[in-house]
Amino acid sequence: MLFRFSLYGFLKNQRYFEPFLVLAFLQMGLSFFEIGLLLGFRELAVNVIEIPSGAIADLYGYRKSMMLSFVAYILGFLTLGFAREFAPLLLAMLFLAVGDAFRTGTHKAMIFTWLRINDRSDERTQVYGYTRSWSKIGSAVSAIAAASRYSFSEDLSEVQQSALLVGPVYLVLHLLSSVASRNVHRIVDRVGSEENTSHWMWGASIAVFALLFVAGLVGVSAALIVTFMVLFVLQDAWRPVLISRFDEHSTEAQGAIILSIESQSRRFATMLLAPVIGLAIDATRGDEMRSGDFWPIGLIGIAVGLLFFFTAPRRGTAAVPAASETSVASS
Repeated sequence: MLFRFSLYGFLKNQRYFEPFLVLAFLQMGLSFFEIGLLLGFRELAVNVIEIPSGAIADLYGYRKSMMLSFVAYILGFLTLGFAREFAPLLLAMLFLAVGDAFRTGTHKAMIFTWLRINDRSDERTQVYGYTRSWSKIGSAVSAIAAASRYSFSEDLSEVQQSALLVGPVYLVLHLLSSVASRNVHRIVDRVGSEENTSHWMWGASIAVFALLFVAGLVGVSAALIVTFMVLFVLQDAWRPVLISRFDEHSTEAQGAIILSIESQSRRFATMLLAPVIGLAIDATRGDEMRSGDFWPIGLIGIAVGLLFFFTAPRRGTAAVPAASETSVASS
């Protein structure tokens, strides 16, 4: 079963468009605020559609639900390919949201149920981290495969050159994230619990966001790249710890429901934060007093990190992590 869980994670992340979606939107002349609105609308649509999608799947079967998902994906990609205005892009995001809503399942709950049946619940973080590492390997393969098509072009425009850089960068990021996900259980063993590890990671996040704020404020591009990479990897180390905490504090009957709520809260945070961050970045661009564009991300991250650093429970205060904590940390 562990092989099947890992294979699922690898195959489901063969999403060849994702590393270049924002780049394509920028090429179309969209602002960061408009891009944030598109991404936020997609997350909102997934949240709304996920509610009836489960009932439809139960009523008509998972096979038909998957067929509907693939049809929606095809319509979304076709709309993206022909769209040149903001409104058609919203429609494309809606189609992709329908595809996501009918595809997402209960694989996390299945993993934890399998662990309980085999009396291996104490290996939650290790096993989920292992399967997630294969998901990140799938993302790495997807990124480099999508970027490779540009290497056969003779006349490289500026966007194509950027795409050639995106592929290798995402390859490295996903491989590092794979290593982090697979080995985060060692940190849990050393710290003593998922709760204490979570608290430690909030402190690390605050430090990284502080570096991001300073680097963005003074416009040091190399430091910005490094801090974004560290945040990316830290988030993927965070996920196995967070999901394991949910499973620890829930019953088997509640597992799928709680993990579904976690997924929805994460999307809700993206829906709210993406436009806000995009607007903040747009507001700083062209500001002669600032040489960097991305310092608002660091400032928002510091504020949120401090909030949860002082409120997140540690071992001895047995409590399920708050939905707001999960959504901010995962987005």
